[in-house]
Parts: sequence; structure tokens; C-alpha cells
Amino acid sequence: MSQPMRLSLYGLDHLLVQAEDVCRIDAEDSSGHFALAPGHADFIALLVPSIVKWIARSGAVQYAAVADAVLYAEAGQVQIFAREAAIGDHPAALLGQVQTTRRRRILDAQSAQRSAAALDEAARRHISAMSRAQP
Repeated sequence: MSQPMRLSLYGLDHLLVQAEDVCRIDAEDSSGHFALAPGHADFIALLVPSIVKWIARSGAVQYAAVADAVLYAEAGQVQIFAREAAIGDHPAALLGQVQTTRRRRILDAQSAQRSAAALDEAARRHISAMSRAQP
């Protein structure tokens, strides 16, 4: 049997999970669900907002919801880098929490873009009015 895998899950600014002795990782990309097991070939995937599940050799199961995430597997080391992530025991609640956070972040970014565009337009109008007023 191959050596167990090691999983590291990172949020935006810190390590959320460091799991040793992992025998299976289930995740999802745009093509569907997939599983990684010890001995898996090197692999990279862009994960869709979904639940990642990992199982320790002891049988313990853990869950994380991720959004805007990349999974990178090489030589038994699996790293997931996620913009949004939540760890817990209830997958459905986790996914809802991450999706809500993701929607809020997107809405905030759109609002900031609209504000910047409005400021830019106001500045252009002001400069135009000043150039017309000069003799």
C-alpha cells in the first residue's frame, strides 16, 4: 500500500487544515466529482464552489466548503488554496456559508467598481467644465 497523503488547506491568509495520514480526498471541479488516493498521479484542478471531504486512515471524515479554489497534488502532498473556505461537520451548512460569503464579496467588488466609475465620470465632467470656463 502507498504512503498516506498529506493535506494542507489554506484560506486567504492562513493555514486552515493540516491533515496527515489521509487515505482519500473527494473534491469537485467543472468536469464533476473526483477522488484522490495515495499513489495518485500529480494533479491540478480548479475547484467549483463545493464540499471537499477527506478521510483519514483511522476512518475519521472531515469536511470543508471551498470557493475560488485550486487543488494541487504532487508526490502525496495535496494543497488546496481557497479564497473562501469553512471547516466543519455539516457539509450543507458549510457550503451555504461559503456561498453567502462569496456572493457578498462579489457584490462588494461590484459596488466598489460602480463607485470608482462614478468618481471617474465626476472628475471628467469637472475637468471638462473647467477647460470650457477658461478664456
